[in-house]
Order: sequence, then structure tokens, then C-alpha cells
Amino acid sequence: MFNHKAVNTLIYERGMRQKHLAELADIKPNVLSRYLSGLHKPKIERIAAIAAALEVPIEAVTVQENPAKAREVKQKQMCFCPFCGEKLPA
Repeated sequence: MFNHKAVNTLIYERGMRQKHLAELADIKPNVLSRYLSGLHKPKIERIAAIAAALEVPIEAVTVQENPAKAREVKQKQMCFCPFCGEKLPA
């Protein structure tokens, strides 16, 4: 998952402007702005381009999903039979 806060921190620490990062990563400035504000989530290719432009490993601009939270969400999901529509055991 993209960590827009970490990227914003890296930009700030380097004294870089978003426009310059957008050019280095070959991303339109308005699209990068949406990523950095958390409005949109970039695909892995874009995340890799941002990391490369910042000269950091991809792990520096991503966050690992919390496994406990993922299990919790999975437990809340319901399954339904595609034929009759009845709820199935998860």
C-alpha cells in the first residue's frame, strides 16, 4: 500500500517540489498531487517510479498491511450462493 505521508516527508527533506518529482517519475503533476494527498492510490508501477525518482527502496514509500486488520475484514465479509442467494458459512 502506498504511503503518501512518507513520500511527502521525503519530498520535504530533500527540498524538492512535487512538480520536479512528477517529472522524474514521469507522472503528470496533477495525478501525483492526488497520490500525495491520499485521494488516489497508485498502481505498483507508479509506486516504483516514485521510489526510483526519490532514490529510495520501494519499502520506503509503502506500508505493509496489518495482518490482524486483514483477518478482521475477511471475517466480516459474507458469502452468498450464486444460485439461490442464501448466506454461506465463511
